[in-house]
Amino acid sequence: MKRIVLALSLLTLVACSKEEKPVDYVLFSGKITNKNNDKVVVSGTDFKKEIKVKEDGTFSDTLRIPKEGQFSYAIAPERSSFYIKNGDNINLTIDTKEFDETIAYTGKGAEKNNYLAKWFLENESFREHYKLEPTAFLEKAKAFRAQADQNLAQIKDANFVAFAKKQNEYTYYSSLNGYMDRHMYANKLTTPIELPEGFLKDLEGIDYDNEADFLVYDAYKSLVLSSAYDKASELIKKDTTKSFAGHIIAVAKNSKSQAVKDELVKSLTFQINANTPDLDDVFNGIMTMSTDDAFKNEVKANYEKMKKLGKGKSSPDFVDYENYKGGTSSLADFKGKYVYIDVWATWCQPCIKEIPSLKAIEKEYHNKNIEFVSISVDRDKAHDTWKNMVEKKELSGVQLFADKSFRSSFVEEYAINGIPRFILIDPEGNIVNSDAPRPSSPALKTLLGTLAI
Repeated sequence: MKRIVLALSLLTLVACSKEEKPVDYVLFSGKITNKNNDKVVVSGTDFKKEIKVKEDGTFSDTLRIPKEGQFSYAIAPERSSFYIKNGDNINLTIDTKEFDETIAYTGKGAEKNNYLAKWFLENESFREHYKLEPTAFLEKAKAFRAQADQNLAQIKDANFVAFAKKQNEYTYYSSLNGYMDRHMYANKLTTPIELPEGFLKDLEGIDYDNEADFLVYDAYKSLVLSSAYDKASELIKKDTTKSFAGHIIAVAKNSKSQAVKDELVKSLTFQINANTPDLDDVFNGIMTMSTDDAFKNEVKANYEKMKKLGKGKSSPDFVDYENYKGGTSSLADFKGKYVYIDVWATWCQPCIKEIPSLKAIEKEYHNKNIEFVSISVDRDKAHDTWKNMVEKKELSGVQLFADKSFRSSFVEEYAINGIPRFILIDPEGNIVNSDAPRPSSPALKTLLGTLAI
């Protein structure tokens, strides 16, 4: 009898031991209505996993995350975020036709994530308040933060509550910091308004060198980067021999956080070109400061291209691009004239915004020694869209279609990674400016006025 009791006791101990063993993974499953992708991609710091979606829209897998926190999941082309920790068993239901509005969670860990889903929706709706005058906006921002904190009262997960409250805090700070630009945009203003005294008081004393928060909170990251850009803008007023990118390098050097340094130098991708006066210094600064080898290799390749794109250098060539009016055209066809090139695409709104200004300057310089050439980098599947837009908008000048979109040799040799991009070439085929002013900029007329056109 004693042996039986002892055996039962041992079994009980073994059972208890098994139950108490911590779970080292997250179960993530769901059902996607109106499935538009065959995978869900979950990602976070030092983590990425693709989960296959079945034909009926269901999916299920385990996530072995390095630590608890906020992760994103993408059901291309949309994405959202959730907060997970080992032991969670979360089921997601979503309709891709109304992505954010239909997100709902059940299972262990659902409560905190339903809070987040609601928070994201309300945060998006909050944007309409940027139209308000400063005092009314400030009241709305404070009320939004207070309500978001209050909504956490019923959630028992202490780590998540701490995370969410800090997210609410940084989101509030970020809304104040970005108010001026967003208010001007929302109301189509061209000059800044005057902020009442104390409007930005809550931003005083923020630590802009907190690497832990920089890696977790997007709103805090926005604050840090904005602060760095503001400092660089002040520095360039005092020292115009350096580019804005050069001053960003100087600001980044003073940061204690390597993550901040990496992010700041990565933001310079669209800030540097062959016209950057301190290009060598900026390049050396990026190479010294960045710890991302893949990014550094990309920068080095672009730098080597930019060194070939200075004023007076021979322009990269394009050959036999389809001409809207029929046949093909090459850069060599325009030799003997200045050539102002517009690299654009039908999906690019900033490109389309430049069209009226481009038409106006073409008209002004009609019959002069300059050709206006627009090169579409639309993909082949958008070929008809390109032709239709040329016709509908009555685009003038020479309208060409690049042979391989952004992979065209002309586009790659000019290191074009963003559009619209404007290039000015002289009658001998040499570069006047590889990143010329836009048609809407008065600087273009100033530049053209210096030439014998």
